[in-house]
Amino acid sequence: MIRPRLHLAEAPFAPGFGQRGELRQAVGEAGRAHLDRWLPFLVLHRSPEPAASIARRVAVNSPAYLIWSPDDDRAAGQAFAAIAAALQQRFGSILVIAVDDAAWEPVPKGSQKLHPFDIHIGATGGPAARRALDCLTEALAKIRIDLRKPTIVQGAPEPPPIALDAGFDFLSVTIPQIHRLDEHTFYPQLTRDLAVALGDALLQAACAFMAASGADAPAHFRSLGRSAFLAAALDADKKLDRVARSFDFLLSVSPINSHEAMQRFFAGGEADAPKFRYRPLTVDPDVAKRELYEIDLSRLEDLRASPSTVRALYAFLGLPWQDSIFSIFQRPHNVNRPVDTPLTPDQAARFSRIAGAMMERLEYAGREES
Repeated sequence: MIRPRLHLAEAPFAPGFGQRGELRQAVGEAGRAHLDRWLPFLVLHRSPEPAASIARRVAVNSPAYLIWSPDDDRAAGQAFAAIAAALQQRFGSILVIAVDDAAWEPVPKGSQKLHPFDIHIGATGGPAARRALDCLTEALAKIRIDLRKPTIVQGAPEPPPIALDAGFDFLSVTIPQIHRLDEHTFYPQLTRDLAVALGDALLQAACAFMAASGADAPAHFRSLGRSAFLAAALDADKKLDRVARSFDFLLSVSPINSHEAMQRFFAGGEADAPKFRYRPLTVDPDVAKRELYEIDLSRLEDLRASPSTVRALYAFLGLPWQDSIFSIFQRPHNVNRPVDTPLTPDQAARFSRIAGAMMERLEYAGREES
């Protein structure tokens, strides 16, 4: 007689929220739930091929997501029910965003035809969901990837990857796989640019949903970005360090004929710029640049939502802290304004000892620092 084998029943998913609503918890065998803080939206992604999925990359760039594989469907359903209940209790209504990959159709080898750049979106729910869809449409229409403009196709939303009650506001996004060359080769920079652009568009849609549903929407959608340092920062730092250590930057940019060039420069009445010679490079710039572009910095956490995080970073670096520093991080990305920080008296004295003679020779001495 064969005795039936006993299997332990899986414990129900119990989200361990922190004081700010932060949650980082495994789901099933390979899934993960992540909330940076209390937020009235959640990005879902289900994928059998995580490594090849651009939609998964977009999801994990989000401050609130649930990702899993088909083998973890049951665990993901439990996790979603528990997390969504907590968010609804806190906010009333929440926006569920499902991101998925469009079917991959390889372009024939040698063909000049490009993979279609069609982004399919849809929504169900109330007026706030419709507002989020309109905002998403506007944001996606502004995307430019490798000089290409996407075609936005609005229609009925794709079926959600998890069972949803009728009361949920739901948004679906199907992303074309224009980042792939073939089954195993991806374009690193295009992959990164596409993931970042789509992530920004989702944040804009979430911000519009919050404003339309009466939630406390931030002044700028980027304030919804992630706010705490994670292992991704350390991983990126190690990769950047490896690229930096592959060559000696200061040695490479230091002329080997500086003394002779300076003498000729002064002898010629300082009329022509000195001609410097440099050492042959010990690294292939194209290879180093390729390795640099492959580092995904989009997964690093956003510093603009947490003054304490920025303060901790400055303390770690041994830099003096002022409350005004945090305002620098509050500006939107890609909008830079020079911040003038004059030298301290001690720094000015040290600079004068090092470069004072040359400053006088070049008639810069005595000028007010600017």
